[in-house]
Amino acid sequence: MGIIHAPFTPLTPLGTGKFQHRSPGRRSGPCLLKPRDEFLRKNDQPYMPRKLLKRWSPDPGKIRSTPALQFLGTLLHDPNLFHMNRHSVSVAFFVGLFCAFLPVLGQIPLAAMMALLFRCNLPISVALVWISNPFTFPVIYFATYKLGVRLMQLEPQPFHFEMSWQWFSSEFAAIWQPLVLGSFIASLFFGCLGFLTIQWTWRWHVIQRWQERRAKRAKSKS
Repeated sequence: MGIIHAPFTPLTPLGTGKFQHRSPGRRSGPCLLKPRDEFLRKNDQPYMPRKLLKRWSPDPGKIRSTPALQFLGTLLHDPNLFHMNRHSVSVAFFVGLFCAFLPVLGQIPLAAMMALLFRCNLPISVALVWISNPFTFPVIYFATYKLGVRLMQLEPQPFHFEMSWQWFSSEFAAIWQPLVLGSFIASLFFGCLGFLTIQWTWRWHVIQRWQERRAKRAKSKS
């Protein structure tokens, strides 16, 4: 009975200690990405308007000294909470916007805990919470209350909103169901919108850089 010899398929390193089979006739060496994909991978972290984001986001030292965040202790020194890359920033936008529309006290500690959980940018997460502030509270929560009333098909009730324990212990009990429903839906909507906007904008900026660099190379060759 004859022995069947299978054609030898060389193994090529992937750069992570693993190997990948390559068919005969293909160029040996590491598995290469397309030029554009390779450029996007290398530039995923630093670009977008990084300088603008750094200028806009709070200083890490001020974040670490914020009294409302002292319960985190040494966790505030985790470098993962201050990364400025596409994943960290886009998730931070989701966390900050999600917490900003929740009708709860302690939005900043909640955003900090979520940033710690998801390992996203802590300064941006905390800064975005301030979208809801004493000037915007009435507008935001009146709109989310009306949304909840419409979804639950209830009769709207007049109420006066203020971010205090006294208000939560008195008026909140009468309107909490439509307010919480509308606020949760608004939190999800604006959180996802912020996440997708950063993801798309970041990638668009990187692609623009890639196209500009390719145009410069083509011009230098001609």
